[in-house]
Amino acid sequence: MMSSKDNKGTQPEKVAKSFDENILELSSASDGLACLLGSKCRNCGRHWFPQHVACLNCSSDVMDRVALSRRGKLYCFTIVEWPGLKPPNYPIFPYAYGYVDLTEGARVLAALRGCELDSLKIDMEMELATGKVGEDGSGNDVTGYWFEPVKKQRG
Repeated sequence: MMSSKDNKGTQPEKVAKSFDENILELSSASDGLACLLGSKCRNCGRHWFPQHVACLNCSSDVMDRVALSRRGKLYCFTIVEWPGLKPPNYPIFPYAYGYVDLTEGARVLAALRGCELDSLKIDMEMELATGKVGEDGSGNDVTGYWFEPVKKQRG
């Protein structure tokens, strides 16, 4: 039997949600970390992001949904400094966007954070990061993604 204290005055538990469950999975089966979801062609083995229904390399329509690696290299980037291009409520300005080539070959366009903008370099190692980007109509946190430079391990 529940006491009145247990069911009075409690708020429903907030749940973190992906901004799009077909793009960002918040808890992958292998390590419990968030991952991007892409496609792998069964015919030629190429990986794609976001998910595709057909392979752009060989035109096969036999594609598997796969969790993509969390690391890659910065292919190219731009720094946005013009205020007219700042998204509403975006916490960072100026900001950077770039393409990251993941380990398996998929290329991802994403915001770049976690460093000084002048430290960004082509081919630098990047890692997927996630965090709150807003709230849904029920007040649940909505989680998005970006890439940050891999932090060097000391020791």
